[in-house]
Amino acid sequence: MANSDLSGHLRKKSQSEEFSHIYRTLAWFLGIAAWLFGTIDRSLAAFADGYVSAIDLMQIAIAAFLFVCWLFLKPSWRFANRKSETDVFDGLSVKK
Repeated sequence: MANSDLSGHLRKKSQSEEFSHIYRTLAWFLGIAAWLFGTIDRSLAAFADGYVSAIDLMQIAIAAFLFVCWLFLKPSWRFANRKSETDVFDGLSVKK
């Protein structure tokens, strides 16, 4: 009985980790869209009046730098290559 309880707990943990990964990946992709929009908006605003000031260049550089930093924050899937802990208990039979 205890073996099946542990197996069920590990399955729930695995499902919550999978949901967490999906949520983090979705937030990361939305962040990419937001940073692209912000960088392109700053660039268009800087070049719209015909000349570029030092402040405009700094704003574009900072936005581009933060966008590149955001790309390096991509969430990793720690459990993708590892055998699931629930697989260990799938082959076991509970003796009564």
